[in-house]
Amino acid sequence: MANNYTSFSFHVENITDEEVEWLEKETRKAYVEEVLEEDFNPERNYYPHEKCGEKSNGSYWFHDGNTFVDTGVIATILMRFLKKFRPNQYIAFELAYTCDKPRINEFGGSACFITRAGVRWMDTANWIARQIRKFETRAVGAIPIQESE
Repeated sequence: MANNYTSFSFHVENITDEEVEWLEKETRKAYVEEVLEEDFNPERNYYPHEKCGEKSNGSYWFHDGNTFVDTGVIATILMRFLKKFRPNQYIAFELAYTCDKPRINEFGGSACFITRAGVRWMDTANWIARQIRKFETRAVGAIPIQESE
């Protein structure tokens, strides 16, 4: 049996105490409402902000904490954070998908770009699938090399 992991680490700079309090409250609320639902046990004292975020040197550091974290929930909370506190800024981060055994197609990644207006994701599996479709639809079978797409 193989284990799959999602790893990430990023920070929100120049965090205020008010912002930290809001992030921790919203993260805790989302965890209780969306993740735990019926299984909530307050004695466990486990909330996402304790495992995936902490104030560090004037920033708020988000990380996987070697446990499962729903990055979609975190991205939605960060979009609301930007609406409330930093409407002219963005937050961006990357995730790595890994496996503890060298299995085919068990590695990859994604990226998330967040503004007050929304959340945009890209992942490497879809990017590769698009490149294959482009390649297969070209008569000569050659894709011009570009620095980025």
